[in-house]
Amino acid sequence: MQDDQWLKIYQELGFWASRGRSDKVVGLAHRLLAMDPEAGFVHRLLGLTYIEEGNRKLANHHLGEALRLMPEDQASHEFIALLNSESLFKRAGDKHAIMALSLDPDSIEAWTALALSAKFDDLKFCLTCVGKVLSRDPDNAVIRLIAGEAVVFAEEGEHWRGAAEGWFRAALTADPNYREAHKELGLLLVKNPQRRGEGLDCLRSALALAPEAADSGDIQRVLRKYTDPVVRFLSAPKAICLGAITKPIQWLEKAPLLVIFFKVYLVVLVISLAGLVLWSLFLWPVRSLYQYYVNSYASLRATAFTWNPKLAILVPPQRWLRQLFWLFLLVAWWFLVGNLLVLPGHFIESYEPADFIIWTGIGAAVCILLLGIGFLIHASRRRKSREKEMKSVAGLSQ
Repeated sequence: MQDDQWLKIYQELGFWASRGRSDKVVGLAHRLLAMDPEAGFVHRLLGLTYIEEGNRKLANHHLGEALRLMPEDQASHEFIALLNSESLFKRAGDKHAIMALSLDPDSIEAWTALALSAKFDDLKFCLTCVGKVLSRDPDNAVIRLIAGEAVVFAEEGEHWRGAAEGWFRAALTADPNYREAHKELGLLLVKNPQRRGEGLDCLRSALALAPEAADSGDIQRVLRKYTDPVVRFLSAPKAICLGAITKPIQWLEKAPLLVIFFKVYLVVLVISLAGLVLWSLFLWPVRSLYQYYVNSYASLRATAFTWNPKLAILVPPQRWLRQLFWLFLLVAWWFLVGNLLVLPGHFIESYEPADFIIWTGIGAAVCILLLGIGFLIHASRRRKSREKEMKSVAGLSQ
């Protein structure tokens, strides 16, 4: 009677497993193990279910139990090798991959696990494993992505970017809807100013394929970094200062005679470091808060509207926030100009304190002039947009 009940539960377990209901699978598997703790294949199925749920600890435990009960179970060796293959520099899954290969030299999963574990510290061996997989499965997109990631991580040779791009494009040829390949290709190309447009298109494709994925927020941040004017403005000091620090070092490596200008460069270095400190203390928090607001705008407005429709006005549209930012920037620039113009008084004895009022007035006049020009440009654009709308409405009415 107990055997009949066990078989019935096992059949139900297979039914829910085929439909991807991990919650049902976990509950039924534990019932089976309570009736028969030595059922190794149930431990294996439970370990695979925990892998899909992202619970590495329980997956390792149950796969280990499966191997204790079935030491030569190839599937358990392959699963535990893949699960531990990306532990940085530890190679924790290699012994299981080697054991799986001893049972089946053509195991694609085992060769894939070895490639994954080697991609961070052994490019040559990783590409060897990639070749083994491609000789058995020529249309494997995942292994091509692994090869591209390994090339990017190693950065070996002068043409590593082209090699990595080739692997990512080969993965997309094998599977045009492979989201990870779109993402990695986009992250590679977006760093090249001449090909940034292609990279942004790849990132948008990755975002469109799975908008709710865990890394969608990271992709959106990269897209805003290169397209949102406020984020670009707030990131500019960091980019300028880092460029001032790194570029001369690269020149010195190529032309040692430039060392004679090193003393001048030290001054630039100090100024750039001071700029980075300024950016990290003031501009970086503003940029982070702005990005968080843009990310959470829809949910914040919906929450405020749920509490009280009148509270929705407390969550202004993003364009209002941008306009407030530019206005704040103009006011800050006004005070900055005044302080910069009064600075010579600390070094020039003939500099009169009354000059501060004169130069501050000049700075205020320049600010008002720029503000007026900006308003005229804005009004002109609004007028043209309105005329275009009126023409389109007139065309539709005819």
